[in-house]
Amino acid sequence: MKIIAWNLNHRTRKKKVPSAVITFLSEYRPDLVVLCEFVDSPKQEQFYSDARAIGYEHSAISKSSPNQNQVLIFSRLPLIVGDIVAPKTTEAAETNFLHVILPEQGIEVVGLRAPAYTKQVEKANYWKEVATIAAQHAERSIIFLGDLNYDPFKGKSPAMKHLSFAFGNKYSLPNPQGEWSYVSACGTRTSRIDHAIISSTLRVSDVRYLNQWREIQLAGPRNTSSVTDHAVLSLLVTRSIDA
Repeated sequence: MKIIAWNLNHRTRKKKVPSAVITFLSEYRPDLVVLCEFVDSPKQEQFYSDARAIGYEHSAISKSSPNQNQVLIFSRLPLIVGDIVAPKTTEAAETNFLHVILPEQGIEVVGLRAPAYTKQVEKANYWKEVATIAAQHAERSIIFLGDLNYDPFKGKSPAMKHLSFAFGNKYSLPNPQGEWSYVSACGTRTSRIDHAIISSTLRVSDVRYLNQWREIQLAGPRNTSSVTDHAVLSLLVTRSIDA
């Protein structure tokens, strides 16, 4: 099962999704798409219609709130909205969290974007709550993925293939191929902040960042006419034989 997560950089704006997104999805053909930092509005009707036309007949979106962004999930496979409740740390934490279940595959997905907290206490409280949520559901075949707003591999060897999730030892993070997942508008700063947190009952492979697809500049600084400032996080996911 091919899954992608992609931060569209809407911030809190009701911004129309570029047609290049649909072109990329139609050619790359992921089974499930997690779009974060997305803002729902009537401007997105054509986007939704185009997504259905290329096979994404199933969708779910997180809670909306003024001046906040959301998580949107498209799927080629039947899905239902799950029972895992979003963190209550702040309003941004609630709107940037969405749990879905793919009943035919027996796989669950949580799309998230960790808010860009400026206060250390808020950041600590957020991850403490996410850790509690993850621990409560560690026996499920579940993956949390999206924009973590921090790089768990910072300071680690580039050769490290995966590491344990600092907030729960029944989860691990694969190290994506690619130098960066975020680039600043001026192009002078990059970081690797988009990741997947995998439960022990799942197996992943081919985890990578995509900032270019054929003629489409998926991610780049402002002067590149890119779709957004975040690369696509792509991975293949299967259930463990023992799950």
